[in-house]
Amino acid sequence: MLALIYHPIYSQLALPDGHRYPIQKYQRLYQAIQSHYSDEFLEAFKQIVEMAINHHQPDLIIYDAGVDIHFDDELGYLNISTEGLYQRDKFMRNITAQKGIPIACVVGGGYRNNHEDLVEPHLQLIRAFVN
Repeated sequence: MLALIYHPIYSQLALPDGHRYPIQKYQRLYQAIQSHYSDEFLEAFKQIVEMAINHHQPDLIIYDAGVDIHFDDELGYLNISTEGLYQRDKFMRNITAQKGIPIACVVGGGYRNNHEDLVEPHLQLIRAFVN
């Protein structure tokens, strides 16, 4: 099991400790991410995902393309641009295709009083995988 968890300040990667099942302990890698910087976020995201894929060599990735990291999100704090969301999702498409790993994607997160405002951020996932 692998979990990449977004946090307003840190991105956390939880790695299984040993080969026991069920997994009891996790190692954690914290990567500090300044808010307001899509480029910094993307570089940290890419490094963490590449390390996780290389370490675990998964048979399948289930990717929750949350948009609560978007700058217009009412609860998120990372302030990532719409283009940053697209680049994140495009990276996931490219790395899984390059490594021959099937990927199942879901949209998630995104907290707005006007739900129509979530359409454009969520569309970035579809655009990244279609284009």
